[in-house]
Amino acid sequence: MPRLTPSKRLRPQWTTGLDDHVVAIDVHADSTRIATVGATGPISILDTVDGTAVSTITGHAGGTTTLTWRPGGSLLASGGLDGTLRLWDDGRELTLHEGTGWTNAIVWRPDGQQIAWCSGRQVSLATADGVLLWTSEPANGTVGDLTWSPQGDRLAAVAYGGIVMRSPEGPEPISEMPWTGSGLTVEWSPNGRFLAAGDQDSCVYILFASSGRRLQMWGFERKVRELAWDASGRWLASGGGIEPTVWDTSGRNGPEGRSPITLEGHSEVVRSLAWSPTGLLLASTGDDGLVHLWAPKSSRRPLAHHALADGGTIARWLPDGSGLVVGDAGGGITLLRTL
Repeated sequence: MPRLTPSKRLRPQWTTGLDDHVVAIDVHADSTRIATVGATGPISILDTVDGTAVSTITGHAGGTTTLTWRPGGSLLASGGLDGTLRLWDDGRELTLHEGTGWTNAIVWRPDGQQIAWCSGRQVSLATADGVLLWTSEPANGTVGDLTWSPQGDRLAAVAYGGIVMRSPEGPEPISEMPWTGSGLTVEWSPNGRFLAAGDQDSCVYILFASSGRRLQMWGFERKVRELAWDASGRWLASGGGIEPTVWDTSGRNGPEGRSPITLEGHSEVVRSLAWSPTGLLLASTGDDGLVHLWAPKSSRRPLAHHALADGGTIARWLPDGSGLVVGDAGGGITLLRTL
């Protein structure tokens, strides 16, 4: 792929502002609406065309930590420092569930019929209309993240001591993938073959979903909170420092014995990684305020870049891959077009 200039690949369509550091962004499946929130402010629903606020939602006392649209639907789920899960329909609150600590993650089952979340040391599951199905016994530590298998038949939760697997049928663990350390984030590969987990001990675990066999990748500068699989499930991008790394997990033994691709272009810590829907391009942003666009399979240098007004905090692609929504530490939200 030839090197492309920023003006051809990352053209700002609009920029708008929130009151605070942008902590979460999610783009609706139809690409018409963007849900976003700052650290202490309300949830804003933006129009994708021009960035104007379509509606504003109160959010959570103390701050909203995470939000996500229901797959193919109009419901928006949010969690916050108040430990609650809230479901919203056009800004109207439908339900509320109390928790035992702040809400770290919310994940819809792939078919959109159920929603899981972790609050403090517990995992809960509810129906799409908010009826609570079950809540787990407390884990050994705060549950850092959740991920569904692509088929939606297993829910993985990562916390201190490793990963616990559950069925939608009940809260009792059906299997465990233990290690000594505190997991912060977990992502199931789209092909269902692997789980990847970022750890507080500055390492990444790649686990074979069928056997639980574990590979451990060391050498990161800091705790790893940034993981992203491409659409095929072959390539895993990881943060944990200034230079994003990309792992090729194809082959019988996955990435074992292979060196990662190291991407050179950021001067400060990377905070967010996102593959395009096709899996051909990888976007990154970080404390240096740069948004980089990469084609890791052909080059270790960025194809294009865009400079934000402040440090980048999060990046999310439009579902059709034509644009990238990026938030920054100063409250800016920018839509970058890639065509």
